[in-house]
Amino acid sequence: EFLQQLEALHSDGVSHILLGATPYEHKVFVPSFSRHFPAAKVWAVPDQWSFPVDLPSPLLGIDTKGSGGGDLVDTAGGSAAYAGAPDLTSEFEVKLLHPRRRLGLGYAANEAALLHKDTKTLALTDALVNVPSAPTRVYDE
Repeated sequence: EFLQQLEALHSDGVSHILLGATPYEHKVFVPSFSRHFPAAKVWAVPDQWSFPVDLPSPLLGIDTKGSGGGDLVDTAGGSAAYAGAPDLTSEFEVKLLHPRRRLGLGYAANEAALLHKDTKTLALTDALVNVPSAPTRVYDE
């Protein structure tokens, strides 16, 4: 259904595929979108993980380096990968939200917040649900 909606836009195609969070339910669609849009650069927040076996991202079908993309990190800090994507960085500002330590079972709760510069639209996924002003006690354990 989503692909039909994209086709209805009559655009020139998809240039970038962004994996802005680490949970499984967010990454499951990246491989199929990468195959459907082979020219698109794939970007993913660092510290991707899988359960029950923590496999490297390429084995999960998430190929950031081979696609010409890279880690989805703060654009303010720049990166070699961002240097090859001026269309992305001119349109979006990226801020990486991440805890200082990994959580249980090696889970990294990383998420990218994206700001569309022209419209001032902020795009989030899980962080939108609840961002407490201080880490909860569970986080500290």
